[in-house]
Amino acid sequence: MIVTKEILKSGDAGVTQTMQLMRFYVLEYANNTQIKQIVNKLSVSGTCNAKMKTIKNIFNYVVDTIKYTPDPNNIELVKSAKHTILGNMKYGDCDDLSVALATLYKAISLIVVGIYAIVPN
Repeated sequence: MIVTKEILKSGDAGVTQTMQLMRFYVLEYANNTQIKQIVNKLSVSGTCNAKMKTIKNIFNYVVDTIKYTPDPNNIELVKSAKHTILGNMKYGDCDDLSVALATLYKAISLIVVGIYAIVPN
């Protein structure tokens, strides 16, 4: 399983590093052909609430597809949508679910907010 080759730091530096990896993974896979095929299947058109229905379909897809599983003790793993949605790793913790959801939302051109971390000094 290749998730990240980096050992994540602890404390605030680790949070910042995790958020940077999450952002990278979202931007890296949002235009992936297979991701686009998934969002096309989940997309609704032709109604005034189409965008909201699509957003809900994507949310439900992530919740139904990826089983919440915490990372091993004292180890922070960050998985891309390539692993959690397209691969065989249909499990992950909150950051993995967030990356999967943000990737699918970005694939339908939603503005994804909250993938940045500002840690005060």
